[in-house]
Amino acid sequence: MEDQPQTWFERGCEANQNDEPELALGYYLKFLKAYEKGLDPKYDESAGYAYTNIGKLFYDQNRHSEACRYLNLAIKLMPNYALARYNKSLAYYGLGSFEEVLESAAEAINLDPQYIDPHLISARVHIYIHRDFPAGMKHLAKALELDISCGEAYYLRGEALYASGKLDPAFRDFRDAMLLGLPTLRLSGKAWDYARRLSEDYYRIWNETVMKMNALPEEKRRPYDVVFIFFDCIRTKYDRERAGDDQAGDR
Repeated sequence: MEDQPQTWFERGCEANQNDEPELALGYYLKFLKAYEKGLDPKYDESAGYAYTNIGKLFYDQNRHSEACRYLNLAIKLMPNYALARYNKSLAYYGLGSFEEVLESAAEAINLDPQYIDPHLISARVHIYIHRDFPAGMKHLAKALELDISCGEAYYLRGEALYASGKLDPAFRDFRDAMLLGLPTLRLSGKAWDYARRLSEDYYRIWNETVMKMNALPEEKRRPYDVVFIFFDCIRTKYDRERAGDDQAGDR
């Protein structure tokens, strides 16, 4: 005989994996209606996952208060589930409750020290909200220790360095973030500003690159290519300087 509530839960998970949020939400809610009516302990674990996934789905829809409510229910059932606490930190971020973001993220890290995402959202709060760059850098160092190829960690570290006036290392991090697949148009203005500060030569390279991009057919334009090429110039500059330093040290 088919276990109807469990079937609804499994269909919700399948829809969620297939990026069908409304279908997933419908199945999860049907499952939870049956669960909350009978409170059968055999469904406790599935209910914990359902509450967690609904919380994330509501977060994605900017329904942050509802997300928190469902994530609290998930944590009540599964207090050691790090993902529920991390998703709760996302919902708090959407609500602007930044101290609660840090608290929930810290709980997730304590439950799973190898979990990188809570470090990233903690860094965002420290860098963008508190302007506490050393605290943000501490989380980013841990994130990069866990995954040296984490593009978002390089990007956030670049933001902290840029805001601290450390432009050269900031742009090394921005370029690494782009190489790792995080193109962002927000870098365009910063690259232009850096080109202007760096020298007339770099300012000229920046303008020439923009002109070349604008000459391309519209379907071939990718604005972040401008930033990428500029970062290539910066990397070349550093490679040459490093080679010069090495040669000086050999003398």
